[in-house]
Amino acid sequence: MTRRAIRRTRFPERKRGYNTLNVDSFLADIADLRDKGFAPENYTQLDRTIRRRLVRGYDPEAVERYVAQLPREADAWGARRVV
Repeated sequence: MTRRAIRRTRFPERKRGYNTLNVDSFLADIADLRDKGFAPENYTQLDRTIRRRLVRGYDPEAVERYVAQLPREADAWGARRVV
């Protein structure tokens, strides 16, 4: 998955979801690292600030599924792990 594809990812919205700006920022950080050939050591764990408050925003289950599959893709193209 390319940096551009990660940055353009959008999810279904729900009344009680993850803040869209926070999720988009989180994904932008991952995209920047991936573009440089790195993969965060543990980015299946969304930032607590994203999970803490549910507001009208992205469907939490869709975001969690998407983020959970990112490490498998990073392993497939041999990204270097960073903590």
